[in-house]
Amino acid sequence: MKTQFKAGVWAVIAGLAAMVIGTLMINASTVPSDITCDHKIMTPGDECYSSSSSRSGTYEQRLARDEQDTATDQEFGPLVLVLGAVLAVGGTASLAHRQSVRAKASAIADANAAWWSGQGPVT
Repeated sequence: MKTQFKAGVWAVIAGLAAMVIGTLMINASTVPSDITCDHKIMTPGDECYSSSSSRSGTYEQRLARDEQDTATDQEFGPLVLVLGAVLAVGGTASLAHRQSVRAKASAIADANAAWWSGQGPVT
């Protein structure tokens, strides 16, 4: 496999993956899921102590953090989706261009072979 072909295939795969991730980000739930601490559901007024700063804090702090994360996902989701689409289309165009170039090169090689074998120009 040639490097250009591999790059085109990977561009299409990465673009499709980015489109899926972007779609999931756009559709991030605005309703917070249950906030847990050590696998126990927290209620307003509860406080969680953890070695991870993202898991420590009061119920209200963790709820606000979750809501901010959801808002950020919904804000950047369209950007990720569009960039993924551009990457997928670019990779597809690269693969199509490569196939076109190979077809032209094959036709030229056939014409040259016919010419040098004495059959004259191929029409």
